[in-house]
Amino acid sequence: MIKLYRWQLGQALAVLAVVSLFANHAIAAIVVTDDAQIRVELQQPAKRIGTLAPFLTELVYAADAGKQLVGVSAFSDYPPAAKFIPVIADYQGVAVESLLATKPDLVLAWQTGNRPQDIVRLKALGIPVVQFELKTLADIPRAITKIALLAGVSGQPQAVTDFEFRLAILTKKMSDN
Repeated sequence: MIKLYRWQLGQALAVLAVVSLFANHAIAAIVVTDDAQIRVELQQPAKRIGTLAPFLTELVYAADAGKQLVGVSAFSDYPPAAKFIPVIADYQGVAVESLLATKPDLVLAWQTGNRPQDIVRLKALGIPVVQFELKTLADIPRAITKIALLAGVSGQPQAVTDFEFRLAILTKKMSDN
C-alpha cells in the first residue's frame, strides 16, 4: 500500500511538472527590441493597442490585429474601419487623457515623428511603448511581423507574404533595367 501511494505521488508530481512547464510556456513574456534599440516586454499579447501615426494604424491592420486597435492618430483613414476608432494623437502630440480613456496595454509610436516627451510620459504612466522607424521598403514586413508578435497573432500575416513577393518582383524588374 505504501509503495502504491509513493508511486501515485510520484506520478502526480510528474504530471504537475509537465503541466507547470506548459503553463509557463503558455504565458511566456513577449520581448522585442524596438527601432530605438529599447527592449520592451509584454507579459501577454496586447489586447488594446493605440497608434501614434497613421502608417502604424495601417501596419496593425496588415498584421491582422485591427480588432485590438482602441486609439489612433488623426488622419488614420485606411482601411476605412480606422476612421471609427477614437483619435488619441495628432501632429501636436498625444492627447494623454483621450489615450488613457482607451486603456491601452500597448502603444505604437513613430520614433522620429512623435515627440520624445510624449513617449517618456506614456512610459512613466506604465504604458509599454514600442517605437518604429521605417527607412526602407524591407522594414515594412519586419514591422508587420513585430506587430503581429506583440498582438499575439499566430502565423505570419498574409500581408507580409504578399509584400515580400511584390518587393521581389519589383527588385527583379529594377535589376533587369
